[in-house]
Amino acid sequence: MRSTRPALRAAGLAAAMLMSAVAGTVALAPAQAAPAGTAPAGSPAAVSAARAALGPALAASGPALAAARATRGLLYAVSAAGARTAWAVGAGGADPFGAHSPVLIMRWTGTAWRPVPVPSFRRGSALLGVTAISARDAWAVGESDADFAGDVSGRMLILHWDGRSWTRVPSPDPRGHGVLGGVAAVSARDVWAVGQTGDSQPVIIHWTGAAWHQVRAPAGASAFMGVTASRLGVWATSSSNAGRFLIARWNGRSWLRTPVPPGQGTLEGVTTAPARRAWAVGTTGVPPPLGTFHSVILRWNGARWSAVPSPVRTDQLIGVSSASARSGWVVGASGAYTRHVKLAILRWNGIAWSLARGPRLAGESLLVGVTARSARSAWAVGTNLRSKTAIPLILHWNGLRWAVAPS
Repeated sequence: MRSTRPALRAAGLAAAMLMSAVAGTVALAPAQAAPAGTAPAGSPAAVSAARAALGPALAASGPALAAARATRGLLYAVSAAGARTAWAVGAGGADPFGAHSPVLIMRWTGTAWRPVPVPSFRRGSALLGVTAISARDAWAVGESDADFAGDVSGRMLILHWDGRSWTRVPSPDPRGHGVLGGVAAVSARDVWAVGQTGDSQPVIIHWTGAAWHQVRAPAGASAFMGVTASRLGVWATSSSNAGRFLIARWNGRSWLRTPVPPGQGTLEGVTTAPARRAWAVGTTGVPPPLGTFHSVILRWNGARWSAVPSPVRTDQLIGVSSASARSGWVVGASGAYTRHVKLAILRWNGIAWSLARGPRLAGESLLVGVTARSARSAWAVGTNLRSKTAIPLILHWNGLRWAVAPS
């Protein structure tokens, strides 16, 4: 099912994780000492901390990622429209969180991933969400001209692929200040994007085939983290102004809040599933060393959301995608905010979630986005940190195992 990785908060989380992995310290501003979900998504403090930690780029090493040496950065989202049509987006350069980082777009050719030409911007830019509708139709969203890529100081960025090139499309907000963290499509004439304004107000916009339009967000919502859209439904995750879980659903006329279990935290990812089901993932608690994260997996049964047992207790769960009633994936990071950040991959078999084995990689790694086309084909993206250099990481599931994809 089409879904998007919730990159607004994940941008800040990824930055802090990488910073911690390099420097052995925790990227927490005083405001972030509050329970998860109360701090602004993708906060400038976390992004700038990672920027300082990454420093000058050093050459990557190791055979598994040798082919990716020329491309540096971090991938936030991935989407596939077919076996030979897939896109991954993020922030590039030696410093993917910096004031001059370029947007990064990579395309699956059917045999390898390759970076493609993209528009350039004056200041830090990042693409945080992508949805592939067909070989000639795709959307990517994020932020441009920011003080630091991934914060909320720049302008909302919307790019469209027409089969030949990526071009910028105007935001429906004339001011346009803020960041879009996710985008998902039901069809070519029914596309949704979510995020927040520069003053931390929620943003929901809708493409109807000719232009983007602003849509009223549900009452009490703060910045939206993720969005998923298919003919099975349209959902968006956020947290309330009180920092509690919030999941909204489009009923064809307006966005409405749905019943969720009590809890204070942030729901990062959401995806639709067959039989009127849906999944949402995230965390509660406070990042180490001030406290402990607790992983959260919620399931929609057609009437309400309920908690489902997770095979992990403290992993940072960020992205989720469901291919069928018996196949689904969750990705994130194990050891978040420590010197030993590793991949976290969970698998749904129709009965329960379990830990899945990923490839062994040197250095620190995390996965942020995932998309599953079938039980035998899925993509996951993130970054692998080597010698203080962030290298885009793309994994593929072939029905038997996860492996680093050729690039």
